[in-house]
Amino acid sequence: MTHLEDLTPDLLLADWHSPAGDVHGPKRVTLTGGSDPSEFRFPAGVGEPPLDNILHYGALVLLHGLPKTGKTSFTLAWLAEALADTTVVWVTEEPLTLWQERAGRWPALTSDRFRLALADPTIPWSEWLAFLRAELGPDGGILVLDSLRSTILGDCGPGAENDATTVTRRLTDVARLIRCPLSVGIVLHHDRRDGHYAGSTAIYGVPDTLIALAKGRGRQRRLTVASRLPGLPGQVMVELDEAFDLHVVTGDRPAPSEGEPATPARSLPRTQQRLLDALSNAPDGLPAAALVAASGVGRTAAYEALHKLVASGRVTKTGTMYAASPSVRESASASVQADESVQADESACPSVHLSASP
Repeated sequence: MTHLEDLTPDLLLADWHSPAGDVHGPKRVTLTGGSDPSEFRFPAGVGEPPLDNILHYGALVLLHGLPKTGKTSFTLAWLAEALADTTVVWVTEEPLTLWQERAGRWPALTSDRFRLALADPTIPWSEWLAFLRAELGPDGGILVLDSLRSTILGDCGPGAENDATTVTRRLTDVARLIRCPLSVGIVLHHDRRDGHYAGSTAIYGVPDTLIALAKGRGRQRRLTVASRLPGLPGQVMVELDEAFDLHVVTGDRPAPSEGEPATPARSLPRTQQRLLDALSNAPDGLPAAALVAASGVGRTAAYEALHKLVASGRVTKTGTMYAASPSVRESASASVQADESVQADESACPSVHLSASP
C-alpha cells in the first residue's frame, strides 16, 4: 500500500488534465449549463455564527448521518460562499447526470474553482492522492470526499470500513494531504440505518471534528458537533430553503411548535442513563475522562452514547466539558424533591400494624 509520504515529488505534481484516454487515472469533470457564474447569489446564512467557526484549515472533518439526510446538499450549500475565493475539490459517488442537473440550477458549480471528479474503485489510492494534491494546488482549498466507502476505501473491496488498520492509514493519508498545502478536509459517511455508527471506530476517532447531521422538521437539519478543537458550537439548527439557500435557525434545540405534541418520554439505553446519572451529580459538568470514570462505562461505548445524548439535547458540550441540559437537571431535581416529600409524608404518618385475622 502506498501512502502520501512514499510518493515522489514528480508523481505529486503530475498533470492530470490530459485528454480522456491518455492517462488511466482520476480526471476532473467539467459541468456545463446554467447562467454566468458571476451572477450566482450566495446563500444568506453561511457566514452567520456559529457555522463560521466549525471548519478550520488543517483540520479533518467527518460529516456523518443516516442515508438520505441530505449530507451532500447541506455540504454544497455550506461551502457555496467559499467558492468566491477558494478552490473546492469534490470527489463524488453520485452520477454525473445528477450533478449536471444541479449545475443547471446552481451556476457556481460551473466555476473553475469547483473541481468535480467521479469516484472510481479501479484507480489505485496512490493515484487519487496525487490527483487531489494537484487539484488543490499550492494555495490549498477545501477537499470533499463523498463518501468514505467509495472514495477513500474505494479500491479496498467490501468490508474495508470494518478494518481499523486500513481505515486509520487512509484517513491519516488525507489528514497529511490537507496539511500541505493547508486545506480543509471533509469526509461524508453513511451511518447504519438503525442509527448506530457504521464501520470501525477508527472512522470516528481519526478526524479532528465530527458532525452528526440529523433531520428536523421539514427542511430543517440538526448539526451536532464534537471536536478536539476548542470553541466549536455543540449544536446548530439550519434550514435549506427551496432556493437552496442555507439559513441558521438557532444554536439550540428548538422548542415544540404550538399545538405540537411533546415527544413521549422513553427509557434511555442503560449506557446513556449511567452517563446522565453521573452528570446529574455534577452541576458544573465533567470532562470526558472524568465522566467515563464516574459512570463506569467503557470509553468506546461512552463516546458513542455521549454523541447521541448531545444530539438529543439531553447533554450539552462546551469545549471538553459535558453537562446535563437544564431540563434534565430540573427533572432530576424534581424527582429528588418528590422522593424527599414522600419520605417526609411517610415519617409523619402513624405506623399501622396489620394483624392476622382471628
